[in-house]
Amino acid sequence: MMMSIALRFIPILIEETDKIMKAQMARGADFESGNIIQKAKAMVPLLVPLFISAMRRATDLAMAMEARCYHGGEGRTKLKPLKYKKIDIIAYLYYFDIYAGVYCFWFLFLGSRVMRRIRLIVSYDGIKLLRLAKKQPNGITIEEVLNNAISKLTGEEIEIIGASEQTQGVHAYGNVAVFDTNARMAADKFAFAINQKTSDDIRIQYSDEVEAGWHPRKNDCIKTYTYRILNRKIDIPTERLLCTFLLFQSGC
Repeated sequence: MMMSIALRFIPILIEETDKIMKAQMARGADFESGNIIQKAKAMVPLLVPLFISAMRRATDLAMAMEARCYHGGEGRTKLKPLKYKKIDIIAYLYYFDIYAGVYCFWFLFLGSRVMRRIRLIVSYDGIKLLRLAKKQPNGITIEEVLNNAISKLTGEEIEIIGASEQTQGVHAYGNVAVFDTNARMAADKFAFAINQKTSDDIRIQYSDEVEAGWHPRKNDCIKTYTYRILNRKIDIPTERLLCTFLLFQSGC
């Protein structure tokens, strides 16, 4: 019976591991970059809550079994009593080594080769930042800020591709950009994680995974521009950064 209970815990622990890993990656944890020692240290935030969760589940199960007056194998007999021998221990160690080797090989080599394309819906205040383009000599660009933030998050050298280039002073509610990464973080979690590493001038509204060939300038190319003109005799200070002031002419 204990073996059947232990086997039932395997899919539960796998699901719990996946949830904890996604939560930690959304907070900026990196399980892939670095050498073996760094990767082992990065597993601590995953193993500690997993161990605590497993202990809680085991305690709840033990209390439930005691409440039903279960006393284990007390008073029971078996037709063929089983006893552990050296060959059993060797078999356990053999299969454990195979499983650990396959998992480590996948985690260190194969797991980092799956390239994904992530799409970002970007909103930003263009007053302080320059256009969504490559690095400019006269200021900080939005692309530069996003590249640095995503590179720190994934541990990779990231170059985003924007849907359009806009001049300084132009704001955006839903500009589109994509980047390629090997990170295994859930696509919808990138928005929250990137926002933790950027200033208040830039916010990722949404993130998802698209096909590898999807390009923001070639697919679903719909752009809407809004021009705001403040047409009056006296300017309004609170609107000076959001509108273009045009002196009102009474004779027009």
